Amino acid sequence: MLKEYIEGQPIACKFLINLIQNKSYAHAYLFNANNNIRAEEMALSFAKSIICPHNKISKDSCDECSICERIDKNTFPEIKVLKEEGLAIKKESISGIKKEFNYKSLEGNKRVYIINEAEKLNHHSANSILKFLEEPEENIIAILITNNIYKVPETIVSRCQIINFSKSKTEEYMLKYNHIENKTLLKLGTFFCKSNDELEKFVSDEKNSKKMEGSIKFLVKYEKIGIDIMLEMNELWYSHFKEKGDYIFALNVIIYFYKDVLNYMNKVKVKIFNEYNEEIAKIASQNNSYIISSRLIKIFKISELLNNNVNLNLIMDKLIISLEGEKND
Repeated sequence: MLKEYIEGQPIACKFLINLIQNKSYAHAYLFNANNNIRAEEMALSFAKSIICPHNKISKDSCDECSICERIDKNTFPEIKVLKEEGLAIKKESISGIKKEFNYKSLEGNKRVYIINEAEKLNHHSANSILKFLEEPEENIIAILITNNIYKVPETIVSRCQIINFSKSKTEEYMLKYNHIENKTLLKLGTFFCKSNDELEKFVSDEKNSKKMEGSIKFLVKYEKIGIDIMLEMNELWYSHFKEKGDYIFALNVIIYFYKDVLNYMNKVKVKIFNEYNEEIAKIASQNNSYIISSRLIKIFKISELLNNNVNLNLIMDKLIISLEGEKND
């Protein structure tokens, strides 16, 4: 829900909450995301609060109505999300949204469409959406998201209420170093954009508890002895993780653990592994944010290789060598 984002985006979030509480909506918003990896997630939460029959902004006050549940499952027909692959948003994609919203609303009294990467609007698609913005229909709200407001046509920008995002400390560290590709960061952002329920299920599933402990034990040991961990791989890794699925799970645990280390460094609440506060604090004290951010990105990129037919042992060799290499970057 929308209130969950106050810690990371206090100004933008409080502004949106005020709109919800006063039910004073513009017909179009432009989220100037500033490379914030949770902008799309926040836009969807804003849309959810608009459409929710109770206009709830926090999970604590929400009765978990069926509409909110269906929005989370992407099965509610009055919210459309456009995330176009390729270099440009096609006119046909905009026309598709317009066509669907020309029909009478089946549920609720408001409809919202979200357009990601609005800077990818070309001449034809921009003109198509412009007509939709110039003559807004009652109870239809647009949310456009961009990381480069200067590439969004001025005719579009001038018809939207702009919501400026601040760059979180974690993202600043990640984007500061030009060897970290923005595309990879956006993929990682999508990876992190899971609901609290999904994360709680991820860490509390008893059948995975031994693999969870093994993953964290490996990480803590690596932080202690570095490259020498290659001498202990049989005991610390190969005896616990044998299949591709095991590797994916273990690397996901390590990614989330490092994310909590960054949270700790940035004085943000540790969200997942709070029972490992002592280990997190020690790792944080021995590193800086650049090193942890760089490790997080590299582990994520290595984990993506598991989608291919690769030698699992070589994957781990590549991972450790990559992590050691960043110490000298």
